[in-house]
Amino acid sequence: MSISTPVSIRQGNLLLLSVASLPATAQERDSQSRSVLRGQLAGPLHELRGQGISFWYDRVSNAELLELQEDVELHHPRHATLTVPAGIWRSIGQSEWDGRGRTGA
Repeated sequence: MSISTPVSIRQGNLLLLSVASLPATAQERDSQSRSVLRGQLAGPLHELRGQGISFWYDRVSNAELLELQEDVELHHPRHATLTVPAGIWRSIGQSEWDGRGRTGA
């Protein structure tokens, strides 16, 4: 699926934002692990399942990026499984702010 407009997908403390292309300064990382982000409280991993997954890091923008050649599933034991469409995605770990200076999931 080609993404023509900005899209975001959130699963717990993981936010994925679609981007138009990989930055020229991005470098491919080891793609053996399919983990995108560790959960905030209990530590389970947000894991991609599918084929054609590449992980990238851009030092200039400090961005973690995913290049998906086809739609994949995003799994986490505490959240519903989501389908992530093929394309380029920026992976952002987030914390939930409770207004009293503490974070939680």
